[in-house]
Amino acid sequence: MTTLPCDLMAQKTKTSSLICRCVRPNVEPLKRIHHSLDRLTNGKKVSIVRDILDKFRRKFSQIVDISIFKELDRIAANLEPDFIRQRSPEHLARLAYSIYFIRKNLLKNIALFPLQDCYDARFLPFTLQFTFGSKSVLGILVHAYLKDKYETFDEEHILSIIRKFVPEAQLVTDSTYSFQSPKNNVKTLYFEVSKRSGLLFSKEEIKRLKDMLEQEMQFCVEKLVPRVFMTRNEEELLRNILALSREVEQKSDLPQVMILFDQQASQEVVFTVILVRVHREGQPTAVESLAKEQNGCSYLLERHQFVKYLRKKHPVEANVFRVVMKKDFSLLRGDLSLNFYLARQKVSQALTKAVGEFRDFNGGIILKQREGLASFMETFPNISSQNPDLLENFFYSLIPIEAQATLPTASIRIFFELFLQALNFNMTKPSDFFLKFETHDDQFFVLVRSSDSHLKRILDKVFSSFKLIQVDIVTSVQYAQNTFFLGYLLLTAKEETIHQLTQALVQALQDWKRNVEGQQILKLGLEPIPISLDPRIGGDQISSIILKMLFEGLMRENKEGKIDYGLAERVDV
Repeated sequence: MTTLPCDLMAQKTKTSSLICRCVRPNVEPLKRIHHSLDRLTNGKKVSIVRDILDKFRRKFSQIVDISIFKELDRIAANLEPDFIRQRSPEHLARLAYSIYFIRKNLLKNIALFPLQDCYDARFLPFTLQFTFGSKSVLGILVHAYLKDKYETFDEEHILSIIRKFVPEAQLVTDSTYSFQSPKNNVKTLYFEVSKRSGLLFSKEEIKRLKDMLEQEMQFCVEKLVPRVFMTRNEEELLRNILALSREVEQKSDLPQVMILFDQQASQEVVFTVILVRVHREGQPTAVESLAKEQNGCSYLLERHQFVKYLRKKHPVEANVFRVVMKKDFSLLRGDLSLNFYLARQKVSQALTKAVGEFRDFNGGIILKQREGLASFMETFPNISSQNPDLLENFFYSLIPIEAQATLPTASIRIFFELFLQALNFNMTKPSDFFLKFETHDDQFFVLVRSSDSHLKRILDKVFSSFKLIQVDIVTSVQYAQNTFFLGYLLLTAKEETIHQLTQALVQALQDWKRNVEGQQILKLGLEPIPISLDPRIGGDQISSIILKMLFEGLMRENKEGKIDYGLAERVDV
């Protein structure tokens, strides 16, 4: 039996969603080549690495092919010259064949287990060589399967997890390497970290980091929101100013405020604030008062005007300004996405300090949402302390949005417990599904889990056939573990309706399952992908293979390998 030279790769493919190992820097049975790194040019060093990989390929020819050299070529082409200069040939060789094997195994796992999340993280202790000394670092090699173009992760996502346990961890300058093939969605990320104190990472620290990554790796993949371009609607802005000014009728009335989310970029988030209040002689503008607060925000005044007078002598002023806030870790959720409610709360707190007590005109439902979420999270203290994002994602998935503020905590708890049961349900085949019903105080709960996004249309059609009142239905749609979670809650339902609806849902899911299992799928291993399935365009070899399967020509080749009639009825010579 052929075995690999180190514990970097297991002989059998691992099927777990995350594989974390600490790989020791021995390169046995690869023979170490001792050279003075100061005397080697980068070109010579890359040549030595190529020799190491070539010996490796010939010794393990059954599992290693010539594409292993592609990884070395990418590293040499994409990284700074200092990266090559400061690392030994063995370091570079280990990095190249580690990436080669991990990507190969991940792609295999994705094909075999499409419903599982696929991540891989490795720890590689290394020593960097400099002219007057050396430095020990911890290399971190991470692979993640990104399911669509709006998912991403980088070294900052991983570094934020590492710093939870090792606060003094810092990124080694120019040590980051990333690559994502256009043919698949597996992203490779390598970078090195060190301690500011210069101390080594202990075995216990590396083990702890491995455990933390195993638990939190899934939260490192961030879901991006496509940029939406929308110009400022000045008419709407004036309507909002007018609406707030109507609320100020007496000199003692509180300032009226609207806090509107504007936009977010990679490093900052922007809110637009409309403040209407009674103007007092010598009173600074709201922006001038806010600028005195040292809270890391900047304030840009866009409009300051008098909108009316109380009793013809007390002016009412309108202030419109932008709040530009840096996205520090205190405002980010576990997956590094922005926690909008915390960011808005920070703006509200800054306003309170600057202008005093005010009425949050558009924040009433938000306040009720926060109260409902807090009550819901108290119901599950263990999950709240270990994985609060799971609770938040479920809570904010409830539609219509008023349900988040008005639905009793007991009802949300029952709904979430069904979700947890579905989350723990093992799904291996595309036709697998989870279905659970619950009835409590005339409320009817339904939770369905499936890998098919089209199933929601089928279930919505079932519910619409009963002509239920829309305000009596609360829905929840979530995407996790490569599957869809569809929840329905009927706030008031008669026993007869529940019985009929249960039968209709079971029948719809059984029909869907039969259709999925009845599908005939032909998988072809072709590389690269066909240029076109249009016979007038796709003239390359790969496209021709597919086109022959899809279309019948005038003539065709029969089982004996002879030319026979296809669409043609006869041939006149």
